[in-house]
Amino acid sequence: VTSRTYNLLGKDNALGLPAGATFGQYIPSSASADAIWTGGQGRLIQLSHSTATDGGARANLGLVNATASELKVKIELHDAGGESLGVVNRTLEPYEFEQLNRIFERVTGDDVDDGYAVLTTSTVGGSFFAYASVVDNLTGDPVAIAAASLPADPPVSGGKPIYVAASAHVAGAAGTNWRTDLEIHSWGDETADYTIEMLEHGTNNSNPRSESFSLGAGRSARFEDVLVTVFGFTGAAALRVTPTSGNLLVTSRTYNLLGAGNDLGLPAGATFGQYIPGVTTEHAIGSGEEGRLIQLSHSRDDAVGFRTNLALVNTVDRRIDVRVGLFSADGRPLGTIDRSLAPFEYRQLNKVFATVTGGDVADGYAVVETTTEGGRFFALASVVDNSTGDPVGMGAPVISSTGSEEVLDGVEGLVHILGQTDLESIFDRTRDLGVCLLYT
Repeated sequence: VTSRTYNLLGKDNALGLPAGATFGQYIPSSASADAIWTGGQGRLIQLSHSTATDGGARANLGLVNATASELKVKIELHDAGGESLGVVNRTLEPYEFEQLNRIFERVTGDDVDDGYAVLTTSTVGGSFFAYASVVDNLTGDPVAIAAASLPADPPVSGGKPIYVAASAHVAGAAGTNWRTDLEIHSWGDETADYTIEMLEHGTNNSNPRSESFSLGAGRSARFEDVLVTVFGFTGAAALRVTPTSGNLLVTSRTYNLLGAGNDLGLPAGATFGQYIPGVTTEHAIGSGEEGRLIQLSHSRDDAVGFRTNLALVNTVDRRIDVRVGLFSADGRPLGTIDRSLAPFEYRQLNKVFATVTGGDVADGYAVVETTTEGGRFFALASVVDNSTGDPVGMGAPVISSTGSEEVLDGVEGLVHILGQTDLESIFDRTRDLGVCLLYT
């Protein structure tokens, strides 16, 4: 299950764009085990707030109670340096959804160039989801950021690499100009030391360019236009962030940056962007598995509809073969693309459906897999509105058997509940899972 929530422009809109043009954000579905539980915390990073409405961005924050009981949520808001800006407390009814618009206005009258939120619940047996929608005030274009669910006590840093599947400083189709801002957040109790490596497009990246940094506990760092500012590079690349100490969260936003005199007639600096999270290799697609990318579209006419670009990132130190099967919504095969990726290579396939069909694809999907034993890779689709150049990025989840997924979700959720002291919550949760508890 996936979704796209978008700003739909009508006729004679204030931006002077064609009716039907959209600016959207991708919102994936989440399993119950991915919720924020009592005893843990959620963090939302890469947030911004401008007191002006004709520039900068605003951050809206959404909450969803995932239980059948009343739930208390505490939202602590911070600036990038870790300074507390204030606290917002909310009480949610059973399964209630609530969105808090311009969340930083509740705690400060100042701009927040870079901020983050820490979310917890004190309700025994409680669980909830949280997201932020960061909206460009010039265009109304949003990107949705899902809260990372974290333990209350940071683990010992394992130094696992975190991949951002795509980044750019490059001119694209239809007059687009792509840039990427990278966000790093140190969420533990110790300073995080880390390296950022650039996995350049279309090449063997066994020895990539890298730069090293340190970030104090509870602080965030934003690398605007990261490929240029960190590496002095123009082009496209994936990024790999590896902590040598501390604990990191990594997110990014890749966006179409409009310059002066742009074809849309919008102010210079206006953006249309997509959120691309940092993910570890546990979420990569391995041999014997498959990934699926849904909600894809393709228009033959570059002036209307959408186009779909597909990014692939090899995460192992040897060459792998990747197969991409493309389908229409009714399951009809449209064609297959085979690619060989060098060690740690990043490759983007633009207008991927155009390689297998000469027609439009109103709704399609891709099945991606590696035929190389021991191979692992990431796949990311970017679906771009041809009228505005606005993208949404969506990663391919690893597909396992339905039964094992259900059992895994249920066991993980039950483990969270068992960490509480409320036996009634334990019994309610196990009943929901269809588990029979035998006790005396």
